[in-house]
Amino acid sequence: MTSAKLKMAARKKLNGNYLVIISSLLLFVLIGWDCLLVADLIEASWLAPILTIIVCSSLIMGFVGMILKVSRGKKINFVDIFDRTDLLIKYIGLTVILFLVGLLAWVLEFLAFKSLIIIMLYQTELNAMLSVLLIIFGMLLSTAILLVSIYIAISFSQSYFILYDEPNLKITRVLGKSFDMMGNYILEYFVLALSFIGWIILGLFTFCLLYIWLIPYMLVTFANFYNVVRKDYEATSGDADGLALEAAEKKEVKSTKTSGTKRKSTKTSTTAKKNSTTTKKASTTTKKKVAQTGAKKTTSTRKSTAKTSEK
Repeated sequence: MTSAKLKMAARKKLNGNYLVIISSLLLFVLIGWDCLLVADLIEASWLAPILTIIVCSSLIMGFVGMILKVSRGKKINFVDIFDRTDLLIKYIGLTVILFLVGLLAWVLEFLAFKSLIIIMLYQTELNAMLSVLLIIFGMLLSTAILLVSIYIAISFSQSYFILYDEPNLKITRVLGKSFDMMGNYILEYFVLALSFIGWIILGLFTFCLLYIWLIPYMLVTFANFYNVVRKDYEATSGDADGLALEAAEKKEVKSTKTSGTKRKSTKTSTTAKKNSTTTKKASTTTKKKVAQTGAKKTTSTRKSTAKTSEK
């Protein structure tokens, strides 16, 4: 599926769900603001980010679930953000690992770029050929580290979606599955991410107000991408975890339909019983009325006969 189709699907699925997602994002802003106020009251400014991370982390997976539900054509409610607080520990563990990987990549990139700057500043003191070779090597090394960092970031980009769909997986398995899943889709994901650059830059000129519309749009688009990649991965690799999850989802849908059918049949039978009871009552009432009418006619006939005999 192309980027244009993923975006078009996201816009359609967001109809009727925009307000809920925006309200959830505002909740995170309010949490950060409240944590800042609490830290100011107790005069401990260092506490604000810690409180914000702890409180927001407990709600992140619920928000991820909301985005996935929208991408799968389901309606969402604001209370859905509180659904997966049980994944707090795994979310924190996964986030810490991804942060450390990103930090390592940043340090390596910084050292390579810093070395390149130093070589360029002091190249006059070196041999001309050696200086050129060192500059070229520094540029190649810096570029290679940057490309590897982007590759790793994209490879692990599906981790949070996988964690929500399969909460029983270990963190290492979640990362490994994301890496395997994205093996053939690195370039497609990179192109999809680049397609939003223009909107992101434009949002800066709107005092970030455009992001109120843009962030849900981007998140649902990336969730659509995940759904496509996941289906392809399960079909080609015979993934046991994913197939088991899909079977459970189908069973849940079937049970929901069956229960709905049973409820309808129960309602139908109850209605039929009520109708039959009403019919019986109506027939009984009719019989009583007929009997009463017959009795009245017989009485009137007897009276008229008696009067005739008297005459």
